Amino acid sequence: MNQPFTAEIKLKSSKERGYFDQLVDAVVRPPRQIYDPSKLGPTTMLVNKLLIYREDFVVFSRQQNLKLQCSLYSPVYLKDKARPCIIYLHGNSSSRLESSCYANMIAQEGMSLVNFDFGGCGISDGQYVSLGWYEKEDFLNILKYIKEKYPLLGPFGVWGRSMGAVTAIMAAAEYPELNTLVLDSPFSNLKQLCIDIGDNFHVPTFGVRFVFYLLRKKVRKLVRYDPKHINTMQYIRKLSSKCAAYFVRASSDKMIGKNHIEDLYEAFKGEKYIFTFLGDHNAPRPVEAYQGIMRFFAARLNKSNEIQKVNLSRKSSGKSHKVEKGYKSQRSNESDVNYDESDDENAKKLNNEQYITEMKKPQLLNAFLSDSDIDSQHSLDEDLQEHDLPQFQDIKTKLS
Repeated sequence: MNQPFTAEIKLKSSKERGYFDQLVDAVVRPPRQIYDPSKLGPTTMLVNKLLIYREDFVVFSRQQNLKLQCSLYSPVYLKDKARPCIIYLHGNSSSRLESSCYANMIAQEGMSLVNFDFGGCGISDGQYVSLGWYEKEDFLNILKYIKEKYPLLGPFGVWGRSMGAVTAIMAAAEYPELNTLVLDSPFSNLKQLCIDIGDNFHVPTFGVRFVFYLLRKKVRKLVRYDPKHINTMQYIRKLSSKCAAYFVRASSDKMIGKNHIEDLYEAFKGEKYIFTFLGDHNAPRPVEAYQGIMRFFAARLNKSNEIQKVNLSRKSSGKSHKVEKGYKSQRSNESDVNYDESDDENAKKLNNEQYITEMKKPQLLNAFLSDSDIDSQHSLDEDLQEHDLPQFQDIKTKLS
């Protein structure tokens, strides 16, 4: 199997600083993921006999002041056909590199992927981030652009992580068409998140409230928005009951406590699922998380897939994760198991790589692809014959 491409990441990190300075950095200027565009990999990829192409484009946002760097990944055989599209929204210290290797598994489901660098992230323009406030504008501008330039794309699913998950909720509250959401580790309220961070620094709650007041003044001056408006709970209550969400949370997340996702999950009115896995905020997600996400998107966006809704709780040594209300294929025959966070230590002792995932992301995706429930029903020869495009000549040469 061809290895998904990888990228080396260069981080601009700040020096050791105090609670307030680190809090300001976390809100407006976290470490930035800088990369060379060549790290995105080739414009054509051959994975599991499936030819995938990438098209890069630029979208202007925030009163046309910022250029956002974007990419579209699609299976070649669907280039001139209508197909669902997943839009990925990265976290505050990340970039589109975070999701580029997801193009493989998304293409296996007959869907396209759009990813991009938010303003102030990656190699897009901008100096600051806003944890969802201006990122919502970036996302909706890109959505408008791709609907005009690529009319065959749709319906759309949104996959957000951390800041990206918060952005997805805020955008869906304003744009009801966005009714299929994967929400990985969103926070419920920025003020509460600051209090939680203060607890990690052993700052008393009354002290954090005063610091939050100072933070608001600082952020209004730097970025011209008020952090008190980043209240995800208010936005999620606005979502229609026709909206469906697949929540992902880490059992040992010290950055975004379980109360954040639990509150959002309870407030969400529509069809909802929650996947809990052993790990922290930045831990690699296990194979089962990717499988559940793809089945969720397939069931919601691709009506041709024969997938049924059932309760899904996968059996695992050490009970290291669970899904409450999920998707599985009719071929699957796994039994339910209750999850207990007190069993985390038992799972750690087992040192089972399938669940205590220290594997790199591409390895996880290889495992996913080798276990895919959906096989391609077309041939590579047909792809190459139907799409005689210059960027595919290198693929043809290698195959001949």
